[in-house]
Amino acid sequence: MRIDRNAMLALILLMSAGSVIAAPLQSVPASTLQQPAADEPGKGAQDLPEDVRGYILKHRMCMHFRKDAESGDADVRANATQLAKSVCPAADAATWKKLVRKYQGQDTIGGILLAERPPEIRTK
Repeated sequence: MRIDRNAMLALILLMSAGSVIAAPLQSVPASTLQQPAADEPGKGAQDLPEDVRGYILKHRMCMHFRKDAESGDADVRANATQLAKSVCPAADAATWKKLVRKYQGQDTIGGILLAERPPEIRTK
């Protein structure tokens, strides 16, 4: 049986990293580890409204399937094309614009949506 040397080194590093990382966290005050408020930078995805999270997920899946539809072998292209057709309509420019209008007073959400805008809006 042949053991990949790099895989073995990676496994050893991962096993030893747990103890190295755990030790410093024990001395950190609990207040430092708290989640930031929703309006602070560093807002987590779980703090976003459900419709924004849904749009971002569909947009990223759409971009992934479009990329796969343009490359790869015939089976991958066929599957990716079908998946893109089913996911992409929910992540189109009209949906994005609706969300931007809905959350226009909230800079954090607006900034996140700006980063996730559809490609047809980026080129204009």
